[in-house]
Amino acid sequence: MSGDLVNLLIIAVVAFLPTIEVRGAIPMAYAIYRDNTAGFWLGVIIAIVANIAIGPVALALLSSVERWLLRQERGLLVHLRNAYLRIIRRVERKKSVVERWGYVGLAAFVAIPLPGSGAWTGALLAHLLRLERRKAVIAITVGVTLASILVLLGVEGVITLVGISGLLR
Repeated sequence: MSGDLVNLLIIAVVAFLPTIEVRGAIPMAYAIYRDNTAGFWLGVIIAIVANIAIGPVALALLSSVERWLLRQERGLLVHLRNAYLRIIRRVERKKSVVERWGYVGLAAFVAIPLPGSGAWTGALLAHLLRLERRKAVIAITVGVTLASILVLLGVEGVITLVGISGLLR
């Protein structure tokens, strides 16, 4: 496998990871392809597509996985079930914006380029609120696209994220 293919695969995997998503994958593409504009934009496109893929994949699997996981009563899977229940409690505290604003709120929540928001949490919120899957996928896609634009603007130095600029000095 060529080095570029490996790099692009790593960018795709990072974009698919919970909490990291495009917030980490786009800066990674920038770091890898700083002197290669075409490589950078290919990395950005791969990061965005991988992150957008979370919505339909997560929403398609959540019901089945959740039913199976909640039935687990022994062994290591109990710890996984308990971790999932803790995540659910945390996500439930964040659902007011989505409840109030619906799909626009879901897109806005996903677009916020901070840990704890993003496509994974947005899909979980859509699942918990029993939102229509097709519309939720569209809202998550819009949110990922907006988050990607914000991260790109940050990488290019057009904007700085409050709190992060102080850490980078």
